[in-house]
Amino acid sequence: MAFYLVHAQNKTYIANPDVNLQVDVYDLSNEQFEPTPGRMDFYCHESGRAFAFETDLNRAELEDVTAALLWFGAYVGLPEVKVLMANPMSCAKS
Repeated sequence: MAFYLVHAQNKTYIANPDVNLQVDVYDLSNEQFEPTPGRMDFYCHESGRAFAFETDLNRAELEDVTAALLWFGAYVGLPEVKVLMANPMSCAKS
């Protein structure tokens, strides 16, 4: 499965047109992220880097989204990244 990292109009996302997949990417070191109601959000935090992701699951199966997030981790040099359903940064502040 081929994924692409797209930078367009102040937005970055992972895309796979074959399965109509788009996963928005937020680099939490320099972007604010506020989850959108009705969309699924995912997080990863490793080696001092943190990202949030947001997508509509009706566009693709969860397996495709997971594959996209693992691809992204390898793409940015974090091949051992763990995908989480809760923001580990907000848990650490509690």
